[in-house]
Amino acid sequence: MHFDFRLAAATVMWSAAVAQAGEPKEPHLDVHVSIVNGKVRTGSIDASDPKNPVITPGARVFGAEFGKIIPDYTDEPGFEGTNLPAGAGIGFNVLAQLGAWNGGGFEPADETITIAVDIGNPGLPSITTGTGFVAGFDFAVADLSGVFHQHLDFLLNAAGEGPAPADGVYLLTLELTSGNTGSLPSRPFWIVFNQNSDEEMHDAAIDWVNEHLVPAPGVGAAAAVIGCAWLKRRRRLAAASGGKGAV
Repeated sequence: MHFDFRLAAATVMWSAAVAQAGEPKEPHLDVHVSIVNGKVRTGSIDASDPKNPVITPGARVFGAEFGKIIPDYTDEPGFEGTNLPAGAGIGFNVLAQLGAWNGGGFEPADETITIAVDIGNPGLPSITTGTGFVAGFDFAVADLSGVFHQHLDFLLNAAGEGPAPADGVYLLTLELTSGNTGSLPSRPFWIVFNQNSDEEMHDAAIDWVNEHLVPAPGVGAAAAVIGCAWLKRRRRLAAASGGKGAV
């Protein structure tokens, strides 16, 4: 994919800034990061009013929209750490294959997501999701006050050599780490991305994750749920083709 993200972002974001000047800031939830009892913990933070941010400890499901500024791209949700040890490094790992919403759950997606510090700068760290666990990288460091605010770039990639990724809702499973503090990784958390689908479908997928994945004890349950959906898809395809390739 040949796309000058920095030029496009500069042009489009400037236009958006001019158009939105004076408008109230759109509310959204970022990922709140803390370390509690030697373990990284996620939560949500609504900083629509920077003077009075609202933190919800323990939140593990977040929504985001691709294509609001650049096609197939977003830098939401952001990540904000508070009350961390000074100098604490925060990183992430991908825990499972990207999921695609099928109306009743998630199945393995043919698309992938590239996660980068700066998608327009190939010299900075980036990784792309695969068929399972993918080691990530540190992307934030707490300042002397134990605070940071950082965004990652998320780019949805087309399947194979396709011209563009399919519209739909996608599920990314992550954990946060803090290796230089000796803290244990966070529990799995999920970002539910919307790619040109209606918000009713996006909300239904978010609700499903909250109901089916959050109560589970670990990422194994999430992988199992997506795996079961994959088996069902294989069986449907096999039935449609007269039994070839049945699982």
